[in-house]
Amino acid sequence: AHLARMVSAQAEPKLTGADNQRGIKPEELLAEAVLPDDVRPEPGALPAHAGPYQTVLLTGGTGYTGAFLLREILDRSNARVCVIARAEDDAAATIRVRENLREYGIARDGDEQRIEGIAGDMSRPYLGLSRKIYLDLAARTEIIFHNAADSSWTVPYGRIKVVNVLGGLEVLRLACRARIKPVHFVCSIAVYPGVPGEQQALEVELTSPEHVVGGYRQSKWVIDKLMNQARERGVPTYIYRMGAITGAHDTGACSTDTFINDLIKGCIQLGAVLDYDLMLELVPVDYCAAAIAHIALASGAAPGVFNVPGARSVSMNEIIDLIIECGYPMRRLPYADWYRELASAIDRGEDNQLARYLGLFGSERPAPEIGCPGHKPAFGTARLRAALEGSGLSCPDMNLTIWQCYLDYFVSIGFLPAPVANHRIP
Repeated sequence: AHLARMVSAQAEPKLTGADNQRGIKPEELLAEAVLPDDVRPEPGALPAHAGPYQTVLLTGGTGYTGAFLLREILDRSNARVCVIARAEDDAAATIRVRENLREYGIARDGDEQRIEGIAGDMSRPYLGLSRKIYLDLAARTEIIFHNAADSSWTVPYGRIKVVNVLGGLEVLRLACRARIKPVHFVCSIAVYPGVPGEQQALEVELTSPEHVVGGYRQSKWVIDKLMNQARERGVPTYIYRMGAITGAHDTGACSTDTFINDLIKGCIQLGAVLDYDLMLELVPVDYCAAAIAHIALASGAAPGVFNVPGARSVSMNEIIDLIIECGYPMRRLPYADWYRELASAIDRGEDNQLARYLGLFGSERPAPEIGCPGHKPAFGTARLRAALEGSGLSCPDMNLTIWQCYLDYFVSIGFLPAPVANHRIP
C-alpha cells in the first residue's frame, strides 16, 4: 500500500520524495569541503610540465562528454592518452573506450595507437589500481582531464559522494605524486545556488552552500571547493562549470541517459508538457570538449575557474515550442495537471521515460533539483572569453535547426518515434 501511494496519481510528496532534497545541511557541506592534509605535492615532486604533453590521463572516457573530450585531445596533441575505465583488464578497458568513440561516430583510423585503456574504478582508493600501475601512472602522466562523475539526480549525497568527491580526491592525490600535474576538472553550473530572481554567478571560488540542494549538486559543490583549495597548495587546477551538456551541434550525437532527454521523451510519450518557469543553459558537447581541450593544450591560461554557459539562457517553454515545431504535438498543462496525468499513466503501467524520476515530482511542485522557478543567473565569462580569444570557438545557439538535428538523431537510434506533424523546417 505504501509503495502504491508512491507511484499513484495521488502520490504524497513526503512519500515520493519531491520535498526531500536528498542532500545534507549547509553546515555539513562546509565540513565536507575541507581538503585532507595529505593532498599536497609530495617532497621532491617534479614541477608541472608546461606542454606539449606526451602522456595525458583522462577519467570518464566511456561517457559521451568523455568521448568528445578524448577526440579533441587526440586531434589537438600528439600525446598518448591513458583512459581509466571499469573493465576486467586493460585490453577490455581499451575496447570500451574505442567502442564509445564509434558509438558517437567520432572514431578515427590510428586512434588505437594512442589510446591506452587502464582498468580502474573511480569509487575505490588509488582509483582501483594496483600499487605498481598507480606509481607508474603517477610518474609518466603530465596532465589530467578529470571528467568522471555520477550524474544521477535521484541519488542522495552520501552515495554519490563516493565517486564525485572521493574519486576527485584520488585524482588530486595522483596529481601530487612524482610530478605535479595540472588538473582540468569538468564541473557544473549546478554548484551555484538556486534562488528566485537575478543572481551573479562569477568565475571565482564558491563561498556559501546555501540553496545548493540535492546529492548531485552538493557533491559538485564540495569537489569544486576542494579543487580550489588544492590550487592554493600548488596543484594547478582548472575548473570548468559547464551548462547542461547536449548533443553535438552538427550530428546531434548524444547520450540518451540525461534528465533533459528523459524529460523530452517522457513528455512526448505522455502527449503533454509541464508549463514551468525554468531557464536552462544548454551547451553542445562538441563545443564543451573543444573549449576545454583548447584551454588545456594551447591557450596558456592561468589556473582558475571558467564558466561555460550556453550561448544564451533559454526557457523550458521555448525548448518545448521548438520540439512541437519539429513535429511532436503536445498539450501544455499547468504543472499540477501534468503531474496527475504522468502519475496516472505510470500507475496504469504505461511506458514512460520519467518513471524512474517520479520521486523528483510532487503533486504541487517538482523537487528543488529540477530547478528553481524564476531563477535568472547572470554568468560571468570574462576568463573563458580571454582563454578562447583567437580560437574561433563559440557556443552554438539553441535554435530550431539544432533541435531538429537532435531529434533526428534520437529517431535514428530508436530513442524517439518519428515526428507525426508536417510542419518541420526543410
